Amino acid sequence: MMFSGGSSRKSGQKKSIQDLRKKHGQFWREARESARLTQQEVAAVLGYKSGQFISNVESGRCRFPESQLPKLQKLYALKAAAILEVVLEEEEWALRQAFGLD
Repeated sequence: MMFSGGSSRKSGQKKSIQDLRKKHGQFWREARESARLTQQEVAAVLGYKSGQFISNVESGRCRFPESQLPKLQKLYALKAAAILEVVLEEEEWALRQAFGLD
């Protein structure tokens, strides 16, 4: 599974952090569903008591801690490049905001 993102400057549309997190949440939801796992199963592997955190990530409310990304890569059978694209798109957005580039 590859992330079909792209930065806001490439698409010509200004995006908010909420827009990006929703898009990234969809990426994580699709990856989990492709792996045929429930939110609760993923939560258990990552050490969470319930699937609520996974739900929050998938709905765009928050993001996975970087320390969990290698586990998710294996669990969801993702290429590292796909995860990097997701993470770096959000970081690029934040840096562009900080420097007033968008």
